[in-house]
Amino acid sequence: MRAERPLWSATIFVLAFVASCAPTWRSTAGSPSRDSLFSYPWVWHSDRGDRVTLAQWRGAPIVLAALYTSCKETCPHTLAHLRQVYDQYTREHRRAEFVVITIDPETDTPERLREFRASKQLPDAWHLLTGDKRETEQLAEVMGIHLMEMGAHTVHDSKIVVFDGDGLSTSELDIM
Repeated sequence: MRAERPLWSATIFVLAFVASCAPTWRSTAGSPSRDSLFSYPWVWHSDRGDRVTLAQWRGAPIVLAALYTSCKETCPHTLAHLRQVYDQYTREHRRAEFVVITIDPETDTPERLREFRASKQLPDAWHLLTGDKRETEQLAEVMGIHLMEMGAHTVHDSKIVVFDGDGLSTSELDIM
């Protein structure tokens, strides 16, 4: 006769497995790189045709994600999680600027970002930005995103980072 495991044992295993797969926020306070996001002289271009600096949102938390519009693997997951974070902030009446910066600035022009916003039905409150390659690489470094170009595809980390009103990283959500 085979010994059967108690039901609670299987339930604990399933809950532990699911919890280990779920993304969790990790505090970045006290991280070695504590440069303010606002200390960089970057100028970005929005999908609405505006010139933008991240410092214009000084005083407000910034929820920042980096992705690119033609990505078929990593970026859809990032976008889905960013929507969840946005919905949670909205439900809790928490104030933050939601910023998405492309990691493929050569392809993702303001016009392409505008088409992407429409096709994905992204909230009007989100800021979709593109810049030059050097600024984009610097931003990826600040966010702790590793980029590796592989022909037409860029392999990269999937991460959402929250910055406080002073532009300091406070937490990050690793997606994959």
